[in-house]
Amino acid sequence: MDIIPGGGAVRSLAIAACIVISSTWAALAHAQYDPYSRSEKELRTTESVAVRTTQHLGNAVAAGGNIVLSVGGAGSLYAFAKNAQGAWAQTAKLTAPDGGALTGPIAFDGTNALVRGYTPAEVSVVYYFQYDGSRWRALAILRGAANFGHAIAMDGCTALISSAIDDALAPVPAGQKNFVHFFDRCGTGQWTYINSISPPASASTTFGWSVAVSGLNALVGSPTEGFGGHVYHYIRAGNMWSLRRTFHEFANPYNGQFGNAVAISSDLAVVSANYTDGGVGQGQIIRFAVNGNTLSYLGREEFYTPFDAQPYEGFGEKIIITPANVFVSAPARRQSFSALGWVYAFPREGATELGQPSRFTSYDKARMPPEGEDLPVPYYLWTHFGSDIAVTGSTLVVGAEQFHVPGKPAIVEGRLFSYDIP
Repeated sequence: MDIIPGGGAVRSLAIAACIVISSTWAALAHAQYDPYSRSEKELRTTESVAVRTTQHLGNAVAAGGNIVLSVGGAGSLYAFAKNAQGAWAQTAKLTAPDGGALTGPIAFDGTNALVRGYTPAEVSVVYYFQYDGSRWRALAILRGAANFGHAIAMDGCTALISSAIDDALAPVPAGQKNFVHFFDRCGTGQWTYINSISPPASASTTFGWSVAVSGLNALVGSPTEGFGGHVYHYIRAGNMWSLRRTFHEFANPYNGQFGNAVAISSDLAVVSANYTDGGVGQGQIIRFAVNGNTLSYLGREEFYTPFDAQPYEGFGEKIIITPANVFVSAPARRQSFSALGWVYAFPREGATELGQPSRFTSYDKARMPPEGEDLPVPYYLWTHFGSDIAVTGSTLVVGAEQFHVPGKPAIVEGRLFSYDIP
């Protein structure tokens, strides 16, 4: 077992209007520099208002090529593309071929889409759709153990799909055992079940809460395991995945839920740990260098706000690594007031270091109060901006599954936004 050593945390304390920063990232407190919001574009379905107000668009998002996918409506999957004027428009509405419901999460590479859903008999499955550049086809329904599809990771023709309990705080079903199922389509061109990664004997029932895969490396998160959560690093040889290392988060166990989200690329891995205790919101991301099949601990960035938890609550729910940036969402799902939600963009400096992040959210800018004043309450309650994020090329896509429409308190729409990556 490997224990992550204590690292130099970046901590900020915000008390009412008094800000104390114990790091060089003073700009983070107000995020004055935001190169993203000015390019914001909204992606809307062609559904009626009656449907949009219940669809929770943006709860699950994926992007590839020039296509953006998001679930919403009565179990439908919506595809969007940019038109000649640079605006996003809905191009397709996909439904489950067996009459079931598409719910997400989604893995998509621009051609192949794996989407979690439920059959008419309410069995959790993963639907496989393929896009040939002009039309979509529903090709297969993948199946596994109970709660199949809780997390999906895809890299080329490799897919890892977990079966994990859907709520880490829910009672554990009798006989529940979680797996990460390995599918491959290199050999036959169709997704074929190869085998399953069984949890180690010590693993908790949240094994598979998060999964990530890059080449021959895979990460599996188990955020409620042990004192503060575990992450398992697996390496592939042929068609077998073997456990390489187990990482614990004992450096700052108060944050807990280490492995809530995991992400990995060819040279960097990032793991989040987030936790909320009453009105206190906090989160952290932990970085590892990837060198072949070896992960080495680098350091972490931690955020803590004792009273107004809004900017940081849920920090680390979603993570995306690109060659130039690391994107981290903080959708503020458990906050009891003014839960707006944010996305952080960390520029990468070299292979493994992160620079000062910018922080942004979305709101009706024309109706905002003067700079320096608080957001009107209950004007923007329960937005959950950052409920999911995706990147394709130079575009970042952000979901806000519950967006309270300004001036219309009875309407709660899921929203989807795109941003140009500088």
